Amino acid sequence: MLRMHVLKAVFQRNVQSYFSSALGYLIIVVFVVAGAFLAFNPLFFTNNLANLDQLSTYYPMLLLFLIPAITMSTWSEEKKLGTEELLFTLPASDVEILLGKYLASLAVYTAALLFSISHVIVLMVIGEPDIPLTIATYFGYWLAGAALISVGMFASALTNSATIAFVWGTVLCAIPVFIARIAPNNDILQGLSLPDQLTDFTIGLVPLSGILYFVSLTIFFLYLNYILISRRHWSNAAHENMGGHYAIRGVSIGVLLFALLYSNNVAGLLSMQADATSEQIFSLSDTTREMVKKIEEERPVTIQAFISEEVPREYVDARNKLIGLLKQYDKLGGSKIDVRIVNVEIYSDEANEAEILGIQPTSVVTQKEGRRQEVRIYMGVVLTSSYDEVVIPLIGPGTPIEYELTRSLQTVSNAKRLKLGVLTTDAGVMSGGQRWEIISELRQQYEVESISPDMPIETDKIDVLLAVLPSSLTEPQMANLVDYVKSGAPAVILDDPLPVASSSAMGGIANAPRQPKPPEGGGMFGGMQQPAEPKASDGKATSLLEALGLTWQYDEIVWDSFNPHPEFETVVPPEFLFITPKGGNPNAISDESEITSGLQEVLAFFSGTIKPAPNSNLNYTPLLATGESSGLLSWDEFTSPSFNMFARTPSVQIKPNRTYFRDGETHVIACQVTGDDRNVVYVADIDLISDFFFQERRAGNLNFELDNVTFILNAIDRVAGVDDFISLRKRRAKHRTLTYVEKMTSSFTDQLAKEREKANKAADEELANRRKSLEERAEEIRSNTEISDRLKQVRLEQLEQSEQRQMDVETAKIEQEKETRIEKARAESQRNIRSTENTIRYWATFLSPMPALILGVVVVSLRMASERRNIASDRRLK
Repeated sequence: MLRMHVLKAVFQRNVQSYFSSALGYLIIVVFVVAGAFLAFNPLFFTNNLANLDQLSTYYPMLLLFLIPAITMSTWSEEKKLGTEELLFTLPASDVEILLGKYLASLAVYTAALLFSISHVIVLMVIGEPDIPLTIATYFGYWLAGAALISVGMFASALTNSATIAFVWGTVLCAIPVFIARIAPNNDILQGLSLPDQLTDFTIGLVPLSGILYFVSLTIFFLYLNYILISRRHWSNAAHENMGGHYAIRGVSIGVLLFALLYSNNVAGLLSMQADATSEQIFSLSDTTREMVKKIEEERPVTIQAFISEEVPREYVDARNKLIGLLKQYDKLGGSKIDVRIVNVEIYSDEANEAEILGIQPTSVVTQKEGRRQEVRIYMGVVLTSSYDEVVIPLIGPGTPIEYELTRSLQTVSNAKRLKLGVLTTDAGVMSGGQRWEIISELRQQYEVESISPDMPIETDKIDVLLAVLPSSLTEPQMANLVDYVKSGAPAVILDDPLPVASSSAMGGIANAPRQPKPPEGGGMFGGMQQPAEPKASDGKATSLLEALGLTWQYDEIVWDSFNPHPEFETVVPPEFLFITPKGGNPNAISDESEITSGLQEVLAFFSGTIKPAPNSNLNYTPLLATGESSGLLSWDEFTSPSFNMFARTPSVQIKPNRTYFRDGETHVIACQVTGDDRNVVYVADIDLISDFFFQERRAGNLNFELDNVTFILNAIDRVAGVDDFISLRKRRAKHRTLTYVEKMTSSFTDQLAKEREKANKAADEELANRRKSLEERAEEIRSNTEISDRLKQVRLEQLEQSEQRQMDVETAKIEQEKETRIEKARAESQRNIRSTENTIRYWATFLSPMPALILGVVVVSLRMASERRNIASDRRLK
């Protein structure tokens, strides 16, 4: 029976011993400073996320310094000073002394961790961190340190030198920290890895398996501590036998704890976890629970997941989350859902079964043993019922797994799917080459079929229409689409002044509305070509826009200088539109529509803009819009003449040097039109649904999440009257950025934009002056009455040739000066931004240890004053 007063006495003795000198405070100060230095490193500002991910990455290595520093004198100092025997002669059991010392070391570590909360305060000042997630992260930090303290104490018990104890402690603590690196693809070693167990806590999960891991590690090494301090009770004759006996007992306890962690009998219990994120993104949503309730008992659903036993590190989290969610579905569904998880190896019988069901192996390039290798993995799911079958061929790092599973559950548990028609246009969404990935996505929920625009579109045959690039339609085809829209049938329409990401065979600028249709027949080798039928309204889509009460300039491109991702700042042009409220327009993503409310960021390429027509009586709801740091480029400002070698027709190319002038307005790129039997979502950019966004949604290669896929699927569902999955799609962690840093650096970005505008304006004025001078000199020749008309013509030609050569030289010089001025402004802006980030980093690093320093100075000063008072006055130094 443990006696609390004994524990308290040992505890107080060791805590006071630790804080009685400046060394204890110095260790805490070094820990806090190192933590701040790691937490707020340059990559922290590049990622622009208000979290402790950078600290979490290096925290296990940080513990390799801190824990041995705390525990190195726990037993070794007692041996060195000879107080060990005195300690064990006290009326206290070995267990009480061991636990008292352990709790004292744990209290010191807890104090150090509390002082490091200054990192969280810095986050709250410069951003909007998820506080519950941060608490879960710190709980994981505390558990990891608590476990390693028992390891460090064991190292201290091996020697009477604190220095050697520190070295041994570092070595022993490094085993659970680095064990996974011995065999990166071994699941057992991964499970014994402290960093891997800590990962769940740092993303907002508190798993029972993780808690049990840290508790087991603590118990095991505390028992080894107990064996070492109990050796004094052994007689010399029995010393060898007792050592072997306790070694066997220690190994047995370790095996028992290991078996407990990996026992199938407790697998269901260990899968339990608490979701500490503010958005509860790791918990099954109400939508999923309601969907499972609707499954008919007599028509159960079978879920078969074919998953490789070994997957690259990039896919480990997705694999674990998929398995965890499948277990939750199995538990929630009862007899209505039968879950089968199959471990698959390449060329095995299970692999053949997976491929028969439509799940093919996916090639993934990854780092393995220091080399880039290509591995083939299975990470697919098949859902079947007596109604239907849905195949999810790949679950990737960026896949919204719960949404995919729940949507597929609804599809296979219902007798009928809604029918979606895809209008055939020059975009080639379903024809003219490889079909777009959006079609594969839509087929998970709808019956998808191609609709020809050459005949009237029958509204009773489809439930919703998707029309991509309708500006490419001919006049009769456009009339059929307009009749469909006027009938009140639901539609999602996307057009684009410059569809650069088109997936059709010709694709790109060739499909721009202003460009004529390519000739029919023939090819690049000069075969016979038939003139193509012209586009309706020469590509302006006038009748469609009139039916929707909209205005759209078919050859005008939107640009926006706002870019919330510093890592891509010099890579992407201003025509890449990052649509987010952080761009200065709080209504950039509308909160008034179910389609967009809750979305955080959408990316568009070379988009157009739309407005309501002046006399329209239809309801117009903007959905997506740019910020105020934006403007418009006309076709001639954006493109220059070129030639299409494949179609053997005149074409255009994007100008490398473009002039940008802000107009101070926001530009809408997507809207919803309702009223008077209209039910349409119109988007002025087809690249918004290009394959890139669907591939990125699976792969998750970017450090941020885009809502392009969510937006278009929500738009289709909304006009079709399907609201089951809209809230589920939007369910993800809030994009919490460094708002203070963004505010501080936005002024530098604005200044850069102004300097760019000044440089462009100065260059244009200089060129205008040169042209004016040329015209004045030409006018002098024309008005000269003393020379003949023939001589005038000769001199004008000479002047034009001479001035043209000089103009070319001057133009190149002016352009170079302009680019130099812009580059200097860009470099100055970058220096100011880096200076702001470094200032924040330095303040965060050097202010963090101040509380510990101040407390240490106060305590040490009070202790010295107390000692001085206890010295007789005649013996004090004068």
